[in-house]
Amino acid sequence: MNSELQRLDSSSKDDTTSLPLLGLLFIGLVVFLHCFSLPHLELQGEEGRRVVAAREMMSSGDPIIPTVWGQPYLNKPPLYPWLTVLASNFTGGSVHAITVRIPALLATLLTGLLLFLTGSRIGRPRAGFIAALLFLLCPVVIRKSTLGETDLLLTAGVAIYALEMLVIGGSKRRKLISTICSTICSTIWMSAGLSIAFLAKGPSALPFVIGIMMATARREGISRHRELTWWGPPLLAMGISSLWAIAVTLRLDQLGSGLSAIEVWFGEASRSGSQDGWWIHRWEFIAGVFFGYLPASLLMLLSGKMNSGAGWLGDRRYRPLALSIVIPFIVFLLWPSVQPRYLLPALPLIAWLAASILDESFDARYPSVSGERALSIVTDGIRAVVAVAGVVAVTVGVARWFDESVFTTIPAVAPGEFMLLGTFLLLSTGLPFKGVERRSVEQSALRWILMLLAWSGCQATILLPFRGSDRPGQEVARSIEAVVPLQQQLWHDVSGRWNTLAQVERTLKVVSKQVQPVPGDWFLTMETQQPQLQDGWRTIELSDGTPASIGIHQRRVPTRGKEK
Repeated sequence: MNSELQRLDSSSKDDTTSLPLLGLLFIGLVVFLHCFSLPHLELQGEEGRRVVAAREMMSSGDPIIPTVWGQPYLNKPPLYPWLTVLASNFTGGSVHAITVRIPALLATLLTGLLLFLTGSRIGRPRAGFIAALLFLLCPVVIRKSTLGETDLLLTAGVAIYALEMLVIGGSKRRKLISTICSTICSTIWMSAGLSIAFLAKGPSALPFVIGIMMATARREGISRHRELTWWGPPLLAMGISSLWAIAVTLRLDQLGSGLSAIEVWFGEASRSGSQDGWWIHRWEFIAGVFFGYLPASLLMLLSGKMNSGAGWLGDRRYRPLALSIVIPFIVFLLWPSVQPRYLLPALPLIAWLAASILDESFDARYPSVSGERALSIVTDGIRAVVAVAGVVAVTVGVARWFDESVFTTIPAVAPGEFMLLGTFLLLSTGLPFKGVERRSVEQSALRWILMLLAWSGCQATILLPFRGSDRPGQEVARSIEAVVPLQQQLWHDVSGRWNTLAQVERTLKVVSKQVQPVPGDWFLTMETQQPQLQDGWRTIELSDGTPASIGIHQRRVPTRGKEK
């Protein structure tokens, strides 16, 4: 028994020195892969709106009211267009697919860096490295880190607040330096984080703020309510973000548009009017959170508290973190049309909690972990599937090397790329871990990290470049630009299709009740009959195959209403 304990103690010391270095190598590689994934795809999802809002903000010089096709766009606060305009300074002054993704990518990397630095600040660097890896390699983060959307910007803002409030503020080291100066600095830092969150996505940040405040009060007692760091950051952040809302309200009142920024803001956050498929959305939310947040979600589900059967939810050290995660989870579980990405700001806390459990497991202080066997079985099952996929990929690559006509139902990826894909997958499943106990929770976690690292590499170097070779929206945009002269303004009544039209390098305006083209303006219309266009109009086909007409307007267009 004594020799076994000595062995565990020596292996613990070796892991303490080697794991941070290994983690640093992995984090650097993950950051490189995220950056490498940036340019491959054309505009996706909501990116088109962000591109248009940033372009029109630059052309109008108005940072207060974002517009899309000349109409006020208040569905989201303006932080993302602001950051996209700043990012354009690094892309030659233009706004395109890479420009609009830079803020989301930087927010992702900032969150990973915060997790690492948090571990260093409280004397747990290994936990910080593991938490950063668990966050950066979650499937949903791999996918969204290079999409120009607001979710990861909200996540970074909430992470600044949550890690300072719950992890650093709750550590013994933080109490030793609890001076007036550090209190003021912490308040300013957390207020900046919440300002980012509110200006990125508005009221969607509130469930996380409430959960973190309640968790902190639950841990430290009623006296915590009187401290500046408890009530100061939310009030300061809401005050700062409300300045924009007030400015927008005053401007809209002057314009007499009839829009209300607050009503639009809360309507967007609550998804008002979307009640169809209530139960389906609940199950999609639960399943999406579990699978999209792997491996942290799996570790949380199967790892219990080490010295009792209460589980991490009942552990006094972890209960505040658990409470801050559970509260927004319950709120969004009842939310109309909920999506798994709504809980994304809780992911850094989930990663930190899972990393803390792993960190203690590595030290062998609690060698018996609840759910260890189940975790190992699940990991081995996924590992077998990934290994089979690797063998298939190598087989297809070798076969196509000799005969390109085989396996015609499989996408036409080059033979070398198939073999590289298979090599990535096989290495992630076959690489041994020395000095780690077989079928232990840490072995399972490391295997997951390696498999997800391989998946990130496949995404960045093979899958995204292959998908990005097909750019139907860009082809439509070039066909429109071939018709409309460079300096001309183009009116349109095309509903949706933001990502296609955002790639058109012309000034676009949408037809509405308030504004309509005049004779001589260029006009893109969905109408199949062309009495409103002069002779010489052309028919083009949009990316989904829908025909549209483009030409010079010759008379007043019947109002089609505002685009939703």
